[in-house]
Amino acid sequence: MDRFSWDIFWRDLSDSYAGRPLSPIISDFREHVLRERSTQFWDVGNEPVLRQPTELPYDRSAPAVRSGVKGVRRFDIDDKLTHQVRESASLLRVGTEMVGLAVVAVLLGRYCRTDSVVVGVTPSDAGRDHAQPLGAVHEPLPIALDLSGSPTFEQLVVRCARAVRMPGWKTRPPLGALIERVSPPRDLTRPTLVQVSYQAHEPAQMGFPGCVVEQVELPAGVLRTDLAFVVADRGGRWSWTVEYDTELYEDETADRLVREFQCLLADCVGNQGMPVMSLGRAPQPPAPNPVPSSQAITAAWRDTAVRQPDACAVSLGDERLDYRLLHQWSDEVARWLGDRGVGPEVPVGVVGKRRTATVAMVLGILKCGGVFVPLPVDLRDAFAGLPRLDIVLDPADPPVSRPTDDTDRDPPSVDIAPDNLFAYYRTSGSTGRPKVIATTHRGIQHYRAYLRDVIGLSAADVVLQIAPLTFDASIRDLLCPLATGAQVRLLSDENARDPFEVSAAVQDTGVTAILAIVPSMLAQVVDTAEGTAPRLRLILVSGEKLDADLALRVRGWAPNARIVNQCGATECTMTSTYHEVSDADIARGVIPIGRTIATAQGYVLDVHGMPVPPGAPGELHLAGPGLNRGYTSPALTASSYVPNPFGPPGSRMFRTGDLVRVSTSGALLHQGRTDHQVKVRGMRVDLEACEAALRRCPGVQAAAATLRNGDLVGYVVGSADGSELRRQLAERLPSAMVPNRYVRLAELPFTATGKVDRRALPDPRAMRERGPSVGPRDAAELRMRACWEDVLERERIGVHDDFFALGGTSLAVARLVRNVNRLPGVELSMAQVFTSPTIEDLCAAEPRMACAAAGHLLRLRKGHPGASPIVVLPDLTGSAARYQRLADEFSGESTILAMEAVGRTPEEQPLRTIADMAAACVSELGRVSDVPIAIAGPDAVPDATGGTPKDNQYSRRPAGDARNRPDPGSHRPGHLKHDLGQQPVTLCGWGVGARVAVALAVLLERLGTPPRLVVAVHPEAEQSADLSPAGRYATACGLPVVGSLDDDAAVAATLRNHKRQGQLPACATHETMRRLIAVFVAAEMAQEDATSDSLLATDLIHVHSGGSPDPGRCAWVRTTGRTRHVGTSSRLAAVPGHDDLRVVGGYLGRELGHG
Repeated sequence: MDRFSWDIFWRDLSDSYAGRPLSPIISDFREHVLRERSTQFWDVGNEPVLRQPTELPYDRSAPAVRSGVKGVRRFDIDDKLTHQVRESASLLRVGTEMVGLAVVAVLLGRYCRTDSVVVGVTPSDAGRDHAQPLGAVHEPLPIALDLSGSPTFEQLVVRCARAVRMPGWKTRPPLGALIERVSPPRDLTRPTLVQVSYQAHEPAQMGFPGCVVEQVELPAGVLRTDLAFVVADRGGRWSWTVEYDTELYEDETADRLVREFQCLLADCVGNQGMPVMSLGRAPQPPAPNPVPSSQAITAAWRDTAVRQPDACAVSLGDERLDYRLLHQWSDEVARWLGDRGVGPEVPVGVVGKRRTATVAMVLGILKCGGVFVPLPVDLRDAFAGLPRLDIVLDPADPPVSRPTDDTDRDPPSVDIAPDNLFAYYRTSGSTGRPKVIATTHRGIQHYRAYLRDVIGLSAADVVLQIAPLTFDASIRDLLCPLATGAQVRLLSDENARDPFEVSAAVQDTGVTAILAIVPSMLAQVVDTAEGTAPRLRLILVSGEKLDADLALRVRGWAPNARIVNQCGATECTMTSTYHEVSDADIARGVIPIGRTIATAQGYVLDVHGMPVPPGAPGELHLAGPGLNRGYTSPALTASSYVPNPFGPPGSRMFRTGDLVRVSTSGALLHQGRTDHQVKVRGMRVDLEACEAALRRCPGVQAAAATLRNGDLVGYVVGSADGSELRRQLAERLPSAMVPNRYVRLAELPFTATGKVDRRALPDPRAMRERGPSVGPRDAAELRMRACWEDVLERERIGVHDDFFALGGTSLAVARLVRNVNRLPGVELSMAQVFTSPTIEDLCAAEPRMACAAAGHLLRLRKGHPGASPIVVLPDLTGSAARYQRLADEFSGESTILAMEAVGRTPEEQPLRTIADMAAACVSELGRVSDVPIAIAGPDAVPDATGGTPKDNQYSRRPAGDARNRPDPGSHRPGHLKHDLGQQPVTLCGWGVGARVAVALAVLLERLGTPPRLVVAVHPEAEQSADLSPAGRYATACGLPVVGSLDDDAAVAATLRNHKRQGQLPACATHETMRRLIAVFVAAEMAQEDATSDSLLATDLIHVHSGGSPDPGRCAWVRTTGRTRHVGTSSRLAAVPGHDDLRVVGGYLGRELGHG
């Protein structure tokens, strides 16, 4: 029963005990339900507001299924304050419960960072209606409480009373019916419509003459909201109960909430005429005294060169610069620049290529007092927002050559003040144009002190430099380590984006510290690593949210490493808060961003610039010597760098836009953003900038953007195509700002205030638009698709599908390139994926994908490793890709592979006997299967007809490529080691492939690894002996007859018809067609010569064309196992079409079940 029903119960029991008459029961529960159903609702004017959930900050993530276990905190308000509440209510002509509701509204507004909160209110007179039955019948009704316009507390109390007394309140419609009417977004992890409830009631006065009544608190029951406030008037004193969901909140948070409520209540009642935004504020601690500047970084570089001249400073591959040589070179660059007028405040551009010369040029610019301006390698939009650059240096053509002698010259002498500019860095802007930030030497000096004194960076460290030079994090992992004497290891531009190369560099080159890595990249590094990295002692993570699960995986990879989670902004010289991850953080599932560094001050403020209560979310404002000069735009600087009322006169603080709250331990927890900025691969991206660029594209009427599952997604209203949008945006925006996916909508969803409702934008995985998918048409496209499927974790990818439209990211590109380049001879680049993002285009760009050394056994379908795999032996054409439709129709769990005939690539000749074809299959199975297939000698397999082993060139495994290092979680295309598992294979042969399947089964039986089953498909025989090879091939493939043409014309016509029917890629040539015809002719010869009998022990199923099986056609094979003959309802062609494959694929699915 609810509280009000208990009040009725105790009142009636007390009256009955005392002999007083009871009130009549007017209705039972059935009548109550019928009355509720007939209730007419009021016209809910605030329905749009009710649809927006009250976003409470949680200590823990909400579980998928809530138990409702609640914690309880009880407290009484003293007599003096209770008297003030009564006086206030009397003056405003409201009940005391409205005063309590107004205080709850103020508290929720601060904790939810909103000026409109929805509270489920149960009226104080609910228990006085004896017409209602006992039970859980008094539901809270959601009431929207308005805190906008900075009302006084008196005004807010009146607003609350009016909201509760709205027309129709007395009808009290059932909550379920109201939910149906309002139709809010449903979320199983939170209560619908009412997240916070408020009840005010007068407990029944129990009188039992001659008895002593003692109230006993019962165990806490189930809570149906996230938070509940209950106030009871007990004999003139206010008693409060706060109930909270223990799965969401820690007990310390509840205690803090109670303290905050008590403080706020006293301040509100005592200062009713003051704006509520100013009430109940805790005093802000005074700012610390300014910290004196430390040594300039340019002086630290010189001291390091003097202290350890022979120590390695920078290395890239086999190239090495010691500190003496690096500083000689950078001094020469400084002299060269000084002779051309470069000094303090003079900007010099550097193209950000990863070269040792780049390091020398950057140091040289800063030593002569110049301002370092990193520029993107492609120079696209490189100069937007920057001051005029008279000098731009390119590491490929340095102005000063690397010194060849040890002659020391006097370094250039330049006085550099702490407030002189150090560099210009850029972040995204809301208009699509970058914001340029002017970084000072003072900020660098203080940040270097943090790395040295707190993080413990020293000369003993080997730092892996992976941050782009255009990103301010390169200060952290390049310039500051050189000031401490550490060794910096550079990676090439491509390798720095490749997680496999990063993990290999950590494990193979003695790296002890990674100082600039985003969590998404770190996850890829850990997932692709071979073994562990015990020498790695330090990992600094920033740029994105660090999940506890990832931190746990990092612990497993680098067991001796400190993991430090950092947060900051370029505007404040990078890191401003830090937190070393502990086991307790991982167990709790939440990683804080920690506390501010020693030289920074952090303030958590609300929208009015006032400090929020501990535990409430607010915008993080940062102050201190790390603040940079500002943007090159004075207007932008004025809006983001605001006066600091908590610091010395004239001081400033930066509005980060980051929402944070203080945990019970005092650490900051990141809660999201106040604006529409997100982090994509560690780069700050303004969603409004992306949307503005989308709206400028032809065919786009409206646009929105958001971050979903780590992907930047663009939503458009209009006729624009996603591929064209991506192309246009790539020409205008940095790569991080170009959406990976595009979703076309009829209209955009909006909130009650008319803004785009990003939370209501649909999941792109469910909305992805796809036309008819074209499957792979040759071995190269099958291999490429297998790589795509493993990286993207998708199935049935078409050759025209866009990699990025399917969810590909730059990190996925790195994994894809790594997987593809495991194939012998293949050298795919990341740039090719960006410029040719379809399977068809990539295979055309990298023709070595068709290389025979990559293997002949190709994957058509990725199944469950525990199911028996199926190997398809093709028809006369020898095409594995043709059998994709069979795999698509298969309904079981088996992996399906197909054997591409030998000879379809330039480096091979076709096989002309069934025995050789079977031997080639044994070789392929031996190198891709976990099933031990013992081949007699490295170059021999048994003859399928029996007898002694026979040499065969196809049994030798190709030599391993030095780049072929395994990638956990992915499979090597053509060498699908983990796809087959330990189960025996099922062989399925079509036409001549049936003969090969039987011969292969004989070989496998003799090698001790018999197949599970052989399925032999017997199609109709083709009558085309009088035609040319090209004519017979075309007829078999169902192409227009070309028998009347000469040889070259017939081949050309067959190629053209193949392409028209989508059976060959556009890059197929005349020579390609000749090879395919040659394989066809060789298979014809093998089929004609295959007259010897074969004896099997394996079970055998014959699938016959037409309804009547003809066992006579199968006399060439016998088995001691079980034999079955099955007829199909339709004619099967010698070279199957889609309908033939659909029939047989469906039959295999029914026959083999789940494998």
